[in-house]
Amino acid sequence: MQKQVKNQDLKYQNIYLDKHNRYIYFDKKNKTGIIIPEIDLRRWQIYKMRYLIPILVGYLVYNIFSFPIWIAVISAIVLLIFLEFSYRKMIKDYVIINNYQPEEEFNRQAEIAKEERWKVILRAILYLTLAVLLIVFIFVEERELITIDNAIIVVVALYCFYNFFLNFKTILSSSEKK
Repeated sequence: MQKQVKNQDLKYQNIYLDKHNRYIYFDKKNKTGIIIPEIDLRRWQIYKMRYLIPILVGYLVYNIFSFPIWIAVISAIVLLIFLEFSYRKMIKDYVIINNYQPEEEFNRQAEIAKEERWKVILRAILYLTLAVLLIVFIFVEERELITIDNAIIVVVALYCFYNFFLNFKTILSSSEKK
């Protein structure tokens, strides 16, 4: 029995799909394009979050396992170094296109507009609900207001509000076109 491979969608900022159906990572600093081979698409799902994962691991090590803060910071730094090293090692074997110019910029709102309307509405409602619940959680728990945990909750709530407005704006713009 052959395992079916789900279509990997890597399109986001700095990764483009060219006219030959290849994913190309655009390094803005060097103005180069790096062609991502088909077999490495799954690994790029992790590498595109290589800075966020160590922060989350450090937070979990500190809060869930109750290690001292210095152990959490060191574990996050070690994971960051490992991910960055393996990322750099992986891309050195890739085909690099010098002076690459992306054909079209990634537009998240255009990607959302391609989805079914009911999904966009549902996602907007869920993001708004989560954002409100996170903010309410801080006050219902009667916790000290200025803590690292509350700061993270506020950042996640702001991210949810941003996504709510992005989805809501897409809904409004699609209804104006009709």
